[in-house]
Amino acid sequence: MLIAKTTQSTVLYLCLEYSKIRIQNHLYEMTDEPTERLHFALMSDTIGSGLKEQIVKFFSEHQDTKIIFIDTLKKTRSDSPESTYATDYKELSVLKSIADKHSVVIVLVHHLRKTKAADSFTYDSRNDRTERLCQW
Repeated sequence: MLIAKTTQSTVLYLCLEYSKIRIQNHLYEMTDEPTERLHFALMSDTIGSGLKEQIVKFFSEHQDTKIIFIDTLKKTRSDSPESTYATDYKELSVLKSIADKHSVVIVLVHHLRKTKAADSFTYDSRNDRTERLCQW
């Protein structure tokens, strides 16, 4: 048994691939009375194009926020044709700086692969880089 003191706090869930009805259905599967401290967003800007400012604004309105879910990370990434470690590091560093400054946890949902590959050895190295960067 885990014995630890916990406190209620505000949660921001960026559910960027969901519809309003899908969120409602999931929520009512869990509880009949949702908390007012759970906030959902269906849209956001991207990293480097306003997402940081949107999150900071949310913090100014909800100072007891302790966790942010970003589902999915891909929806907040820039459309840069470059797929380099430097690009990954730069974008994820923005999220890490927010977490550090505001003492919050940011949970990133990242799909490794949604489509089937021609063979099982096909691999996107960007997935591996993202995973390593998120383990700071």
